[in-house]
Amino acid sequence: MKKRINVLGSMTTDVILYVEALPARESDQNLRKQEIKIGGCAFHVANSLGSGLLYVPCGQGIYADFVRKHLDLVKSSYRIKDVAEENGVCYCIVERDGERSFLAYHGAEYKYTSDMLAEMPTCDVLYFDGITMEEAQNECIVTYLQEHPEITPFFACSSRVEYVACLEKILALSPILHMNLNEFYLLGNRIQLFDVMDDFEESLSQLYALTNNLIIITAGKEGAYGYDGVLHFMPAKKAEVYNTIGAGDTHAGMCLYGLQNDFSIEQMLKAANEKAARKVSGLLD
Repeated sequence: MKKRINVLGSMTTDVILYVEALPARESDQNLRKQEIKIGGCAFHVANSLGSGLLYVPCGQGIYADFVRKHLDLVKSSYRIKDVAEENGVCYCIVERDGERSFLAYHGAEYKYTSDMLAEMPTCDVLYFDGITMEEAQNECIVTYLQEHPEITPFFACSSRVEYVACLEKILALSPILHMNLNEFYLLGNRIQLFDVMDDFEESLSQLYALTNNLIIITAGKEGAYGYDGVLHFMPAKKAEVYNTIGAGDTHAGMCLYGLQNDFSIEQMLKAANEKAARKVSGLLD
């Protein structure tokens, strides 16, 4: 029987600004292009997974209206929890080489409650991420997992992991971890376990001793690592980079798909690398 997977996190309105390079202070710059799309970590993860339940809050206002209007773009099952607060927005700046930077204004789309989680259908694996857990009220997700030890947590650290106050509690849940190489070292510094100057495999071993579960690390055009007490590596699939928005989320979603379908670590990394390559090439929405 396939594992039931629920995806928590944000489904946002993304205002995407295509520029030559990040503007310098006091400079003026014309955009190459502008787009407004539905986005957010949970949206990209669920679309990559394709066979889980996207379970997200959505509030009020023009950005919430935009999300609701484009729910047909969600490629998995979903449940939207209506809340009274206004949604925020994410401004995505994409440079000529495809690299992205975010300016996020968090609103209702990032905020869960215990009551909301109590109404969530049961699952075997629960995805959540560091951007969501930066919001203090979302510690209710940790409490929910503490009360449901039968659920395997899948935690995507994100570049905001150093701002997650309850990080130690999350790691104590023995989660599967997914992150990029930079986030790996941010995490190591945050919990004072290792830093960029330390041996990579030894640092992985130290983190694994803390969580006792699979660690997945993406390394951009080089490929991706998996660690379960043994180091695994899968080279990346070559891609012409158009836009890196959602690349890590897409990779995480395919890792979840691999878990759901009992892939080996090598099979999981290969499938995730291939789908992430399609994402950055602009071949996936």
